[in-house]
Amino acid sequence: FLAQLFNWKESLTEERYFIMHSTWAVLWLGAVFRFASELMSRQASVNTNVLFEPGAQTVIFLLALVVAAPLVFGLWLVAKAGHRLLAPRLFSAEGKLTFAGGQRPGPDETVKFLSSTLLFSQLSEADLRPVAEAMEFIVVKPGAHIIRERDRGDLMFVLYRGRVEVQKEDESGSVRPVAQLAPGDVFGEIALLQQVPRTSSVVVVEATELFALKKADFDQLLLSTLGAKKIQEIVQVCAFLRRNSIFADWPPHALMKVAGQFAFHDCAAGAEVLSEGRHNESFYIVYEGEFGVLKGGAQVATLGPGDFCGEISLLQGTAASANVAALRHSRCLKLGKESFLQLVSRDFLTGMAIERTSDKRVVALKKKRAAK
Repeated sequence: FLAQLFNWKESLTEERYFIMHSTWAVLWLGAVFRFASELMSRQASVNTNVLFEPGAQTVIFLLALVVAAPLVFGLWLVAKAGHRLLAPRLFSAEGKLTFAGGQRPGPDETVKFLSSTLLFSQLSEADLRPVAEAMEFIVVKPGAHIIRERDRGDLMFVLYRGRVEVQKEDESGSVRPVAQLAPGDVFGEIALLQQVPRTSSVVVVEATELFALKKADFDQLLLSTLGAKKIQEIVQVCAFLRRNSIFADWPPHALMKVAGQFAFHDCAAGAEVLSEGRHNESFYIVYEGEFGVLKGGAQVATLGPGDFCGEISLLQGTAASANVAALRHSRCLKLGKESFLQLVSRDFLTGMAIERTSDKRVVALKKKRAAK
């Protein structure tokens, strides 16, 4: 708990914190020694108490300010960190949501909508109707938090209308946008499946209507029917792939099939997924975070969520043409060579899109070599 309390902004803020407090310490000690030496020398030369001489009170006030300021700032940091830790337990964003307002779709319309989504398309109509009946309907205004990172979650959400943004706090405490979700997307399932606090925040971008399913109903109606692994695979991988232009037009069943072949690959800052001149056996799509593309030691490009790499070496049967390393803690989807080649050969449009990107990268690398 103490480690969380005092190190909540970790390495990037520690440097700033150290410099600021070191500066205050030098000023504080310098002022104390200077004041003490001056006081002792003057006290030795006169018989009266120098503390009551004109101007002495001003010096004492300034000294007290130098001493007190770091203490006040330290207390403020502790209070802020304490609020950060206690807020998820006492002021959950989900607790502020009201299950009222707006025109709720009728039962048949709700079932039809849910059956068009990736997750619920796996259920028969008989299984889907109890789920639709158990769901609450919520209307949320722009700017409001539906989910806040580190909160304890008790709801899974399905976006009906509107647009929301997924945000994640990085190591420095800065909030970064990760993705934007559209109608039909599901979020909030990770906390329910893995019994962990919310892993990211979800903020409303424009007026939004959504369905919410409570954990008890989620366990009874979904988890018992589909299973945790299936739900996680559908929601996380399929929904992410569907937002990628390469897979945007794929039908749900085909998308689910290819999603099952991808695996999550976590990378610490500096970890490489591709090494220039070395053999490569995988295709990568950035899921979250950032990766730098380095050629000859110089960074030539940055890859963000939805961008991919590794296709050039797999298509041409050559070694990797550049280094690709995580710029911060990141996550990507990894697909083996055999599955990738099957993907490219079986779907013409997907293969064309990947090869077109590959050709552009090869041309860009050749131009840079020629420029040197």
